Amino acid sequence: MLRFLLSSLLVLAEAGQATPIRRDETVVLFPGLARRVDADSWEIRLHGWVFEKERRGVALAVFRKALGNDESELTPGEKEIFTSRAGPFLVDNERRKRIFVRMCGREYAVGPTGADGHVIAKIRIPASLVDSFLETFADQRRIALHTTTDDPNVPTVSGEVHLLEPTGFP
Repeated sequence: MLRFLLSSLLVLAEAGQATPIRRDETVVLFPGLARRVDADSWEIRLHGWVFEKERRGVALAVFRKALGNDESELTPGEKEIFTSRAGPFLVDNERRKRIFVRMCGREYAVGPTGADGHVIAKIRIPASLVDSFLETFADQRRIALHTTTDDPNVPTVSGEVHLLEPTGFP
């Protein structure tokens, strides 16, 4: 009985732990937004999504039919476009995933993801760091970021954060 109880506690403890990204999972970093909190710091809002692409032929056919698309009336090109656009609706969202991002020369942990595979995090960064990594492109001030992992088989994903001054965008 004691062994069962200890095993159950271990399973529950592991269930609450965030896990690293695996090579069969996809990470999406949505464009972030930063606002100046005060003269010395920026608050950066990051939004990420972790999911596993699924081969769901039946689900795709049901989805197509629910939208009123008859597969026999679609050209091969239209089928390909539909499949690529419907894909994000038919994924296995990954919960309890921790994303690590590198920006402004430092690494930050973001997460864990929720049941929907999404995570939204706010990170405060010193203004001096932001200023040293700032890029300007077409009058837009931004900083670059990318995911990091210990697993060399997991691809790196790049993203960007747009800086919003108190006066707004130029």
